[in-house]
Amino acid sequence: MEDDPGAAGLMLKRLTTAGYEVELAHDGQEGLAMHAAGFHDVLVVDHEMPGYDGLEVIRTLASRGPLPPLVMVTGTGDEEIAVEAMRQGAGDYVVKDLEARYVDLLPAVIEQVLKQRRLAEEKQQAQLQRDAALEDLQQAHGELTVLYTQLREARDQLS
Repeated sequence: MEDDPGAAGLMLKRLTTAGYEVELAHDGQEGLAMHAAGFHDVLVVDHEMPGYDGLEVIRTLASRGPLPPLVMVTGTGDEEIAVEAMRQGAGDYVVKDLEARYVDLLPAVIEQVLKQRRLAEEKQQAQLQRDAALEDLQQAHGELTVLYTQLREARDQLS
């Protein structure tokens, strides 16, 4: 989501070259509509846009459910905005510079955000498997306790 045509074009070119399939939204409202209509692996959201700014986009997405992997792009000197975006759930942020070198950082930042998401999902899956195994162990323990009690009662009857 980028309202500046020049910046949008640079990002589109760089990300396409890096192997990404890119859909461009020219403002937050259009980006929210595009996200609602389809699945996106990651969102790159500019902070200053007409209509919904980047933080409003993040808040709106968060109100709809779990946030997708998201990178906030801020103007020079907007570190406070970037920190707030991270607090709201953005995976990372990139600060725009006048020479547009930030565009070259985007593929690596996106990969890092996607990696963070994969690791979080793997951790959640491992926790679910651990919980299921623990439940199985507790059930087996209960069954063994019943068997032990039955054996003890049988032994006592034989005595």
